[in-house]
Amino acid sequence: MKGLLLHRCKRGGAPTRVRLFWQLLATFAILIAFAVGGTTTLNSLTFRQITGRNLERSVEQLQTVLAEPLADYYVAHAQSWDGVQDWLDALLQIESAAPGAFASYIIVDAGGQIVAEGGPHSLDPVALSTSTGTPIMVDAARVGTFVLLPVAGPSDPRRAFAPERGTFFSHSLRLPTPPAKKVPASAPQLPVAPAPPWEVERQIGRSFMFVALGIGILTLGLAVIISRRISTPLARLTAAARQVAAGDLRVEVPGSSIQEVDTLARAFNRMASNLLHSDQLRRNMTADIAHELRTPLTIIKGKLEGILDGIYPGTPQHIAPVLEEANLLERLIDDLRLLSLAESGQLPLHREEVEVRDLLETVRAGFAAEAVRQDVQLKVDVPRDLPVVDVDAQRMQQVLGNLVANSLRHTPRGGQVQLSAVAVDHLVRILVHDSGTGIDPEELPHIFDRFWRGDRARSHTGSGAGLGLAIARQLVEAHGGHISAASEPGRGTLLTIALPALS
Repeated sequence: MKGLLLHRCKRGGAPTRVRLFWQLLATFAILIAFAVGGTTTLNSLTFRQITGRNLERSVEQLQTVLAEPLADYYVAHAQSWDGVQDWLDALLQIESAAPGAFASYIIVDAGGQIVAEGGPHSLDPVALSTSTGTPIMVDAARVGTFVLLPVAGPSDPRRAFAPERGTFFSHSLRLPTPPAKKVPASAPQLPVAPAPPWEVERQIGRSFMFVALGIGILTLGLAVIISRRISTPLARLTAAARQVAAGDLRVEVPGSSIQEVDTLARAFNRMASNLLHSDQLRRNMTADIAHELRTPLTIIKGKLEGILDGIYPGTPQHIAPVLEEANLLERLIDDLRLLSLAESGQLPLHREEVEVRDLLETVRAGFAAEAVRQDVQLKVDVPRDLPVVDVDAQRMQQVLGNLVANSLRHTPRGGQVQLSAVAVDHLVRILVHDSGTGIDPEELPHIFDRFWRGDRARSHTGSGAGLGLAIARQLVEAHGGHISAASEPGRGTLLTIALPALS
């Protein structure tokens, strides 16, 4: 069982996918908790501020409303404040409906002495100012000041039940309430009080808690779905990467509905496909090199063994083929080394400004005798005002030599090979056009591959090792250019080299 589990982990199976799923889910859960908690806290603070301001306005309104009844009380009691505290306590506890049920008060007479004080919280007279309250006026004379302030929380039970302070706050504590005092017959109509802010806050907090719980469950469910959608394709990518690392390049990751993951999967598939293609090319190159080396070595070995055994005499006639095969091996090794240096970007180039006409004329002169021998016309057509190019002249002669040699090889007697050049969009295009047999459309994309030859039998006679066009492509690209081919069977082949022009 342990071995099976380890194998599944190595292959990117269920354990890896489950671990990734739980990691994503835990991340989402933390984010959800912070988001819901922060939103709930912010809403509670905002609501607390709103209810607090509303209560302050209600208490200020009540303070103004009670100023006139307090003045009437002062006049009705022979300009005395005796008993005003009991009268006001009874007035403020009417069915707990007035805003005064959530406020503490102080009445100060004209001399600055406190004549009445009530409410769930003590008020510091020193911290109060007469400007805070509402003046009590009788015949334009100020006989006292009424200060009514909202409280910040539930009432103090010791203060609420003090006999001399009244009992009208006991309802907010859910405690037994003593008998209410008799309400004055001349009680004024008081504004309706809102619910206690702390009670409203508790109710709203409870509501927020249930709402937050519901939102949390909903978002957590969405997080489960999203985590599964993310973790599953990522686990597939992980498993595929492990397969590639283990040498299995025939792997393909399915797409995903998530754009970024789908893009990653497509890029991974392209990478795996390119690696597979490169690996196949490497295998083919190894087989081709072995094939190309085997034939000349077999000939050399056979000739030398024949000479040693006395079958062939050691004359130049029998030694010359051995030397020819040795030269072929030397050229093959030199071509492979040149191709390797060009592909790795380590081939040194001695650049200089070169006239394209001079370059093509040099190549034509080098193949003139071969063209005459094969009865093929070799022409050069270059305009006079063609820009110069910055290239390594010897390397470009080698490129053009490979192209011309290939064209001559496939052009029948009476045909022609034309070398021309044109300037197009800051580029100089060198064209090698022959009237040969052409190239099959299926083979055209592969003519610049290593060891490609038109004869599939790969015989040792006639066609060379198949490295000329591959070397030509690498040398052109090393100069910052591009080489391409176009051909139709029976209508010849057009090879195009595009090089940056010097203005």
